[in-house]
Amino acid sequence: MICENCGEDTLHEIDGYAAHSMLLGAIWLQQVQSLKCDDCEETFLDSKNWALVDQLVIQREDEAIGKIPINQFVSASKASEMLGITKQAFSKDQRIKNRFIIQCKIEGDEKKVFYYIPSVTRYRQNRDGRFILDDS
Repeated sequence: MICENCGEDTLHEIDGYAAHSMLLGAIWLQQVQSLKCDDCEETFLDSKNWALVDQLVIQREDEAIGKIPINQFVSASKASEMLGITKQAFSKDQRIKNRFIIQCKIEGDEKKVFYYIPSVTRYRQNRDGRFILDDS
């Protein structure tokens, strides 16, 4: 197959894809099929595999977040208070909806979302509460 980057006929299929997560850093996703160029070493994915990468990265991030003790999280009301904004402004903030604050969902009668305290603090400082989570 022809490489879109360098134009050489050196693409071949490989099992796996090296993805980047804002919370985990570089992660290897074995379940994803990708194409790699032997010449320029560029890696390509089709749209189906891009969706799978997004899904698997979120799944891995959620697993890592699940290892954090629940006492390190606060409710949306408390998080909005920490940020100095109304709960309504907090719930409508597109960056927060897009996971710029590390969050976990606890399922029960209703799905409740809780926010990681260090992430809320960081978001207050620079509007991006994401950072690499420690393995410890």
